[in-house]
Amino acid sequence: TATHPTPPPPASPTPDAANAPAHGPGNDLGTIAELRGLSQIVFVAVVFRVGVREALATDRPGMHVARGLLTVVGGVTYFLAFAALPLAVATVILFTGVMFTTLGAQAFLGEKVGWRRWSATVAGFVGVVIVARPGAIPLDFAFAMAVLTAINAACINLATKGLTRTESTPTIMVWIGFVMLATAPA
Repeated sequence: TATHPTPPPPASPTPDAANAPAHGPGNDLGTIAELRGLSQIVFVAVVFRVGVREALATDRPGMHVARGLLTVVGGVTYFLAFAALPLAVATVILFTGVMFTTLGAQAFLGEKVGWRRWSATVAGFVGVVIVARPGAIPLDFAFAMAVLTAINAACINLATKGLTRTESTPTIMVWIGFVMLATAPA
């Protein structure tokens, strides 16, 4: 009988991995971003029954572009983290985004965070430490991408919360869609 050599394990992703196939042939991150951006714009037009031009009307275009860029960066770091880390580890690290959101809500949005929420945040952090087993997981590029994704998710939450004070949901969604379309690699 013929034996087949075991293929080597996949290497940790590099920044070039952002253009590597994800979830099948021909589905690179650029294609995924383009399809998501376009479908988001169409969704807003159909579901909210609002014209794209009307939805783009805002006094805060810079904040919308920043929010959209956070989505783009988060998509790339998310795929890089999940491509290289064990599923359980990547998931647990990404759950820390809620903790970063709690910290940011008080610091940047002036929200009051009571002892119950701080207690839950500390308990969540302890759970992350237990699952992540410090020292058992290398602090490498993949780990950094997972942490960056969690921080980015918190920034997305905080930016969205700030935008909702003056902007409608269709406006926020259409701007994200256009930023995704504009930044997707060709």
